Amino acid sequence: MSALTNLGGGLWAGGPALPRPPEQPPEPKVPAAVVYLERPDGRVLALTRGNDYADWHLPGGKWEPGDGEAGNVLDGGAIATGPNLRRTAWREVSEETGIRLDADAGLRPLVSYRTRSGRPVRVFVAEGCTWLPPRFGLYPAGQPAWVPPSMLTLPTCELADEAEIILRAVADDRARRSQ
Repeated sequence: MSALTNLGGGLWAGGPALPRPPEQPPEPKVPAAVVYLERPDGRVLALTRGNDYADWHLPGGKWEPGDGEAGNVLDGGAIATGPNLRRTAWREVSEETGIRLDADAGLRPLVSYRTRSGRPVRVFVAEGCTWLPPRFGLYPAGQPAWVPPSMLTLPTCELADEAEIILRAVADDRARRSQ
């Protein structure tokens, strides 16, 4: 008589259990870019999540193949080839707010972090912008506006934890630059 082997809910007659396939590693997360753009009066460029005016976030999004590859400066000063997150940042600001950053407006890397789900995020500070609109048109993905930075950390904001990381990095950057 042949042995019966349990195969996760079914029985198989005939011999030793079949080996399980190896666990597949999770797919790597596509990196994202976020832009911190501040007016002289201290308000920052932010967007609502759809029509939810209690949930604000900074402009940004995932890298897309059309953004290309580039040498990215890492947090230790080393350069690694990978997604061109600077171009992603420019594209996302334009798509989400209509602001086209001047070629002269620099996007300076500020901080990198990982989201709770493991997605790598690179934050850029927009500097040298010569034109900032006072108001914005309607956008289907969310309404852009100039808001006090504290609006990004309200308990109703889904990305409040990430906003706190960014605002802390902005404060640290200002302190370093003023010395």
